[in-house]
Amino acid sequence: MATPAAYQIEPLEARQKKYAHCIEELRKVLKNPEKQLVLDHKKLLRFGIDESPLDPVAPAAAVLPSTIEEAAAVVKLCASLRVPMTPSGARTGLEGGAIPFAGGVVIDTVNLKRMDFDVENACVWVGAGVKKLALNRECTKRGFLFGPDPASNPSVGGMVSTSGSGMSTLRYGTTRENVISLKVVTPAGDVLQTRQVVRKSSAGLELTQLYIGSEGTLGIICEVCFRLFPLTKYTAQ
Repeated sequence: MATPAAYQIEPLEARQKKYAHCIEELRKVLKNPEKQLVLDHKKLLRFGIDESPLDPVAPAAAVLPSTIEEAAAVVKLCASLRVPMTPSGARTGLEGGAIPFAGGVVIDTVNLKRMDFDVENACVWVGAGVKKLALNRECTKRGFLFGPDPASNPSVGGMVSTSGSGMSTLRYGTTRENVISLKVVTPAGDVLQTRQVVRKSSAGLELTQLYIGSEGTLGIICEVCFRLFPLTKYTAQ
């Protein structure tokens, strides 16, 4: 049976030519391409590995957007050129989800570090590149606790995209139960907020739950609104 054209692997020469063109266009999209665009092969290897036993695969390039708008511009460009994209965070996963097997471009969320607390409503908007321990430190300063507690120190984006959980799940729920809303860059490069940050909303489709656990297949999670818990006075040792 003939393989459909959409699934055929392009010849190496054609891919290299397309990637070279994409890299030149990425330089125009990024605010600071010297720091946000990684092309050195040795450095690229660290973007092609996670905690799984699988061998690393170096992408053609790694991009480190600093804003959600910049991430959207990168995705829109890659989509228009049909260049494969792999979202990446702290790369603490055990299943190889961060390895760019198709090559192309890795979009690393490490620079998305927004933290905007709403103390009155006990919630916080967090950039996908913020790590769990850093978020908890900031929560503690404000008298709050972030409930989910995966064993590693994953990025927020990774926690949500895999619906991570941990030892505190029985008390506070998994990551899924603690997400109020998301800001996502779709595969077409559009920015989508999945719902309004209100106590209850019945308007429209429940897109928040659709994206949680989707592991980057439906878009790149760039910002997350989490609910927070009051910091407990006593803890067991």
